[in-house]
Amino acid sequence: MTQTKQTSAAPVLMWFKRDLSVFDNAALIHAVQAGSVLPVYILEPELWQQPDMSHRHFCFLQDSLADLSEDLCALGQGLVLRIGEPVSILADLHQKFGFTQLCSHQETWNGWTYARDQRVQAWCQNTGVTWHQPRRIGVTRGLNKRAGWAQRWQHYMAQPCLPAPTGLKKIDLASDPMPRPEDFHLGWMGASRAKAGGGDRAYRYWKAFYTGAERIIQKQCPLL
Repeated sequence: MTQTKQTSAAPVLMWFKRDLSVFDNAALIHAVQAGSVLPVYILEPELWQQPDMSHRHFCFLQDSLADLSEDLCALGQGLVLRIGEPVSILADLHQKFGFTQLCSHQETWNGWTYARDQRVQAWCQNTGVTWHQPRRIGVTRGLNKRAGWAQRWQHYMAQPCLPAPTGLKKIDLASDPMPRPEDFHLGWMGASRAKAGGGDRAYRYWKAFYTGAERIIQKQCPLL
């Protein structure tokens, strides 16, 4: 039986999913507070075969991952890209580093990702890894009833934004090369390219929208 590497300096594995930012990222903050951090993004080929995925989504993801990796490098540790099935990749990284904590946001997306998270949760329980999944948005996954939902949403949305961490310890681990959309059979469908991804661009888009909306409101309702 293969022995898992155990060490008191084992890093916390930070699994980036759809929260591709170092700013206001509760999972990343938890990981940093717990110890050294290994930031990983898992590119899942099967996910990209789902009917709600497209060439434009993949291009947006490429931009966002490049932006995230640049921000992480500035903190001291670049993003590690892995391609494959999450449980297999986590098992491989667990054998290499012996991590006991996994951090990611609580993902709310489609049924495929929910089933995948159930498999990851089973692996964590069998392996003795604690999986921390703070919420990323006002939606809480797995509620049996809606009573009190609005109050919980308002309380969550009123919380202040979290700052980016101040620094990460360097961990030597090679990253897989970034594939092309064609590698996942995501052909160009002739539609115009989506907005470019990345945190800086997202902030600029938001600011432009907010400023424009504010001007319209002031013009139509000058007494507000």
